[in-house]
Amino acid sequence: EGGEGIKERLLKFIEGLGIKTKGNPDVYIREFDVFGINDGRAVQALESNKAVIADKKIFILRVNSITREAQNALLKTFEEPTAGTHFFLIIPSANVLLDTLISRVQVVDMKEYSSEKFSDKSNESAGSIFAKQFLSSSPAERLALISDIIESKDKQEALFLVNSLETELYIKGSMGNLEKDINKEDNIPTEVFESLQSTRSYLNDSSSSVKLLLEHLSVTLPRVE
Repeated sequence: EGGEGIKERLLKFIEGLGIKTKGNPDVYIREFDVFGINDGRAVQALESNKAVIADKKIFILRVNSITREAQNALLKTFEEPTAGTHFFLIIPSANVLLDTLISRVQVVDMKEYSSEKFSDKSNESAGSIFAKQFLSSSPAERLALISDIIESKDKQEALFLVNSLETELYIKGSMGNLEKDINKEDNIPTEVFESLQSTRSYLNDSSSSVKLLLEHLSVTLPRVE
């Protein structure tokens, strides 16, 4: 699936969240052959502005290549975006990104989620399998599943869990495959992704509690089959 196909799937997903993508000043969609430092600064400036229509801002950047300088310019923006702001960066390969930028984003390899591969269980990663088990379980069952992470207070394991859950929920939302406690005519609420984003930020805080953060997710995340 090429970049254009991924962009169309992403736009459909965002529309399903109740956010219009056409004629919406809060949805910024641009394509770049080379995303340079000036482009990065322009995105920074736009990100700092308040939303016009609602409280959500969406940035979809499809780039063929991105310079080191531009990536460095985006570090702070990606780490601490203004409330309600979401960035989607569509690139040929995550290998072109700096480690410092990768640590601030969730990488989703869309080649792993083609319609054929999605139904092939042999293509599932350990993180995806665990995330599916977690999301399909009750709060009590979820706490039992992650008891080792809670007891060890391992923030890297906790971050891996959060990233896996976010990826799985994004895929589930785009496929419209929700369990009964979310209306199948609806999509996964943006608040769910914002909660995961906040949890990730808190986990990067040295004073945060792994136990409290993961217990909160266990209780509040929607049940999804």
